[in-house]
Amino acid sequence: MAAEVDIPILTADTIAEFCETAMTRKEIAEHYGLSQRTARTYIQEFIQKGILAYTIPEYTLSKFQKYIKA
Repeated sequence: MAAEVDIPILTADTIAEFCETAMTRKEIAEHYGLSQRTARTYIQEFIQKGILAYTIPEYTLSKFQKYIKA
């Protein structure tokens, strides 16, 4: 029997709470048990909905980019 892993459910409320402080895509992906590619999809959706914001809005593709609650 496989060990159960407690992975938080990714919703608008949980991502907003998790990103009270700026987080990288990798940190978000690891927290929710996602690949970075999948996390990017969710992050973009939450940015468009105004739930998350870029920490460096003028350089959205920066390797130093983080995301924070809008």
